[in-house]
Amino acid sequence: MKLTQATINKMRPPEGADKWIADDAVPGLGIRYQAGRGGTFTIKYSLNGRPGRMAFESIARVSLDDARTWARERFGEIARGNDPVTERKQERAKTRGGIVKLIERFLKHQEQAGRAKKYIEEQRRSLMIYFRPLHHHDINQIVRRQVAECLSTVREESGPDAGDRSRAHLSAFFNWAIAEGLVEGGNPVTGTIKIGGLRAGPFVI
Repeated sequence: MKLTQATINKMRPPEGADKWIADDAVPGLGIRYQAGRGGTFTIKYSLNGRPGRMAFESIARVSLDDARTWARERFGEIARGNDPVTERKQERAKTRGGIVKLIERFLKHQEQAGRAKKYIEEQRRSLMIYFRPLHHHDINQIVRRQVAECLSTVREESGPDAGDRSRAHLSAFFNWAIAEGLVEGGNPVTGTIKIGGLRAGPFVI
């Protein structure tokens, strides 16, 4: 079927065995339901005669447009003879031993993207100083509780505005890591307290 965001928003996990719902707009992309789990955007492909499958993200976390963009990029890699699953494993292997090297990669990406030098230095300060307790962890082992503890310390020692700024910097880092395929799961900053949002009224995630 040709999926739409509206139809996806109405989907409910089917009972019983696994189910595959193909997206006719991007052949090879579909939603995979596994028993007892929600739907996940996934691609199926063949490379050198061998079948492959790669999951992207939960349908509750990303939009259909984002999933299609991701799928087209992966199919482009496959057309060039590269296996995206193998490349993801290799990239994740580089994340072992802490996140400091990844922070440096992120800051370099920000520089290449044309972000202002002053802003990048603010990001560096946040990530390298405020979030030092996270440095020795594998990026996939960092959870919301650890992030919240760091943010609480920042707010106590440097004030609420510094807490909000550092929170935004860490969230941007994790969003980059997710886009690079380095993180299995969501952004652990999501759901932590943003003081500015509380001052303004409704809680802002």
